[in-house]
Amino acid sequence: MSVLPESGSSLASIIGPYQEFLTEWQSFKLSSPIFLPFKWHAKFWGKSMEDEEQQWRDAQPPMPVEGSRLGGDEPMDVDTSEGEDLDDDFIKGCYSLEIGIKHLRIPRVWIRAEYIRIYNALEAYYQKRPPIPNQAPAAVITGQPGIGESCQCPFILRVVLTLRAGKSIWIYYALRRRLAERKPVIWYHHKKRYLFVEEGVYKVPDDFQEFDVFVWTLVDSDEARDGVPEHLVTHETQHFVIYCTSLGKERWSRLHKTVRACTVIMNPWKRKEILRV
Repeated sequence: MSVLPESGSSLASIIGPYQEFLTEWQSFKLSSPIFLPFKWHAKFWGKSMEDEEQQWRDAQPPMPVEGSRLGGDEPMDVDTSEGEDLDDDFIKGCYSLEIGIKHLRIPRVWIRAEYIRIYNALEAYYQKRPPIPNQAPAAVITGQPGIGESCQCPFILRVVLTLRAGKSIWIYYALRRRLAERKPVIWYHHKKRYLFVEEGVYKVPDDFQEFDVFVWTLVDSDEARDGVPEHLVTHETQHFVIYCTSLGKERWSRLHKTVRACTVIMNPWKRKEILRV
């Protein structure tokens, strides 16, 4: 099943309906699978995450309920309405996302409830009317530093790397979700901007800033270690920059001068979440 395209997912809706622009931009379109952004678009644009989640759930073994009689045929209702499990955080939309793209350093992502809530909050923030007309929104996602620096056990090492990369991994989740919903997005990758739209992926020219709308722009601090790239947050920028970074306010302290910035603190993992990784 595919998600129906929303209005505003075409190239013309992002850069304008001017034929000279549209003709020129055809030379910027990625057409080879050697490019990582091309692979993302080819694999995930318009592909439902709900279907993917259901397939994952169907493949999971049944979980026995404490106190239930194993092996019986009698159904049993379990009351789970007593409140939040303080040791877990599992909601609709949580599942193991198999990215499966060659040469990507992280082949799969556990979609945390925290990732979903942050995305939804940023979507609402994006839609909010700015107090200053035409001032772009921006957001910084940060949180607790990772646990540990080294480990000998391969399984524990994988868990540690996943926890340490949590804020960066959110970018993969956000990119996957934007593509599923057919919503335009820019991925800042190897110091270049890649625009995902209905027609495909375009490498944005270095000097181009004249977007017709605010465009989600995903930036990992691993790609911008000195802070948010200045050309993305100029006065009157059309980028909705979402910068994922470890703690260190000096990396984003200038944002408030040019954009309507907010800071999102990602909550640490809970025990049962870690066991699912």
